[in-house]
Amino acid sequence: MKVTYISSKRTAKLSDALDESTCSALRDFTTEYAENPRRPVLQLGLDALQEVLEDGEEEQVLRTHFSEFGDVTLIEFVIYEDGQGWVPSPNGAEDATSAFVHFANAKMAEKVMQMVDGDGDGELDKAGGIYTHPAAGEIDLDPEWASELSTAPNKIADLLRLVGSEAFFTARQIATLIQMFTEDHDDFVHWKIQVLSFLIQRCVDMHKWNSEVMDFLDEEAFNALEDKLGSLMFYFTGNNPTGHYKLQLMNPLQRIIMTRLVEISIDERTTRRHDADGDGSIDAVNTSQKGDWDNWRNERIDYYDGNGIQPYDFDEKRPWDLPKDGMIECDYVSTNAAFREADVPPMDDETFEHFQDDLQVLWKVVQVGVSPPKAEVLEEFLESTNSTAAARRGGASIARADAAEKAKAEFRKNHFADAMKAFGQMRAKELKNELTKRNLDTSATADTQAGQREEFVQRLKPAAEEEAAAVEPEPDVAGDEREAGKIEKRPPWQIPRQALPVYFQDEDSRLELIAQRVLLMLRRSTNECYFSAAQTRAIMAEVPAAAKVEALIILFSRITDIENHAAHELLSAEEMVQYKRRVGVANIFNPFKADVRYDLDLRVRDERAVAKLLVEMTAEKGENWVDETYNGNPFEMGAHWVTDGPPNIGMLGLTFLTNPGTANLFMRTAMARRLLMPGPGRWRAIPDELREPGQVRATPTSIVSHLR
Repeated sequence: MKVTYISSKRTAKLSDALDESTCSALRDFTTEYAENPRRPVLQLGLDALQEVLEDGEEEQVLRTHFSEFGDVTLIEFVIYEDGQGWVPSPNGAEDATSAFVHFANAKMAEKVMQMVDGDGDGELDKAGGIYTHPAAGEIDLDPEWASELSTAPNKIADLLRLVGSEAFFTARQIATLIQMFTEDHDDFVHWKIQVLSFLIQRCVDMHKWNSEVMDFLDEEAFNALEDKLGSLMFYFTGNNPTGHYKLQLMNPLQRIIMTRLVEISIDERTTRRHDADGDGSIDAVNTSQKGDWDNWRNERIDYYDGNGIQPYDFDEKRPWDLPKDGMIECDYVSTNAAFREADVPPMDDETFEHFQDDLQVLWKVVQVGVSPPKAEVLEEFLESTNSTAAARRGGASIARADAAEKAKAEFRKNHFADAMKAFGQMRAKELKNELTKRNLDTSATADTQAGQREEFVQRLKPAAEEEAAAVEPEPDVAGDEREAGKIEKRPPWQIPRQALPVYFQDEDSRLELIAQRVLLMLRRSTNECYFSAAQTRAIMAEVPAAAKVEALIILFSRITDIENHAAHELLSAEEMVQYKRRVGVANIFNPFKADVRYDLDLRVRDERAVAKLLVEMTAEKGENWVDETYNGNPFEMGAHWVTDGPPNIGMLGLTFLTNPGTANLFMRTAMARRLLMPGPGRWRAIPDELREPGQVRATPTSIVSHLR
């Protein structure tokens, strides 16, 4: 097998992945290997070998240590991360907890076993500290500390992990390899997830991970992988990295996210600095926060050295030199506008209708109260309680009866939480016992019973949708299981457990969970989907107030007709302050909809860049700077602002006003292309009445050609 070894000073590229013929051969070999493992691999706990190891010479010492037992073909240093499994050690043996020693000849395995317990006392020899890795399944091992593979999935997973320690794969190759785990295998989902959680670290095209792998996982595997990877890695979208990040650099999976972000930033930075017309100057406007063309904003780090959180600046000339430890927090704003240049269409109307339906379901399945099965038991329970009048006649506790009466009244108004509160603790234990008897969840905050969920979801589905779902899709082609229709592709925004009904005792908790679910759905959808400005407005109407800023940030880099987008119409003034700080005023500046209020800190590079653009726009006829102030005082812009640019200090405030018949389409279109608005036809966002004479309605062909 041809394997690419790469320097630790660069990340894997697409060309580093196995070629298709090799990957196919690997799959065939793995299937055969699962039935007849041959390659002996021993796993060593390094803490048990301290006496034979020397600083900086671990690999040589280990090779010498095992040379009498046969040729050592590879020594792989790994770390065990809680919940993550074995992962390559970024620093070799320096911080490794174990090593895998690969032998060339299986006949040597018996001698190695003798070394493990050379004196035959049944205990591990102190100098060895060796136990067999499952790949040595051909050997009959008696000691309880040794194990062998007993089922095929174990063997498949083990070989893929071993190959993956040396090779890289594309997302499509990984999707093909995990098809080897089938329902015929014991606990096949577990092993599929184990392999995916490792191979995701060896994927060279992470931007395709969702569309090639995630969208084809069944519900059980999808949920299990989310639990395994954690939400940060699971919902990371390489195609839309715009968002807020808080990453622990010692966590291998979170470090992958950080490394991937650095790669994306380098690519986008290079693209933005391109001199397309060859005039010796960069065409694009520098929209970065620090004037360095980076897409990072508000970076800071905690090195855990007792000095607290400090400002941080990424050195993208040496991206491999990320700190080994610490927590980085930052915003990232993607400046990739290639899809706008290519005029990629947004989601079609029919698909968007389904998307909206799924978005609205999130509001329906999260409710205040108790689940319908619980409500039925509660109603029966309360009705069996004596009324106040009956209590008086029978000499029972009047206080107890009064509490029950209040609870019934609240219950009839569907105020389940208030009903329970009114009823108090007098018979709460009895009610809980009754719920338990009926096999219902007794949690006060959530109900996650599978039967209840299915019943609830079915009640939400329109009949037409049920009918459509019953139609079996016909396979298009033979060959790959998913291409043959054997594996169904879910919508790119769908998250199975999002339809899980949950019940809370208060509205605030309900809205918090809805916000979380909406953001996850949007994050996942933007890996593949694009939206128009009108669709964005419709989506924002379904977003809880507390999540609106985050939602619009997620959508920002996936809006196709960005010239029609106006964030200030979707967010409050307070929310716009957050939005501008995190996305940047230069990134959101829209020369086609420039008529808003600006308050710019000229010390900040991207805000000064916007001031410069506004100065350029004063070339249009008429008074277009209104109520302008400098450091809070009224002022008139001088000619030196045009020749020398705005000063690099001070606070500039103004309202821009486009007078009728003055908007210059040529200037504004050229400005838009230098920002994040390339592509044809964007000038149409300017109303006819605002355009200069001759640029109205039937725009001449020559002008249209120029404006494109």
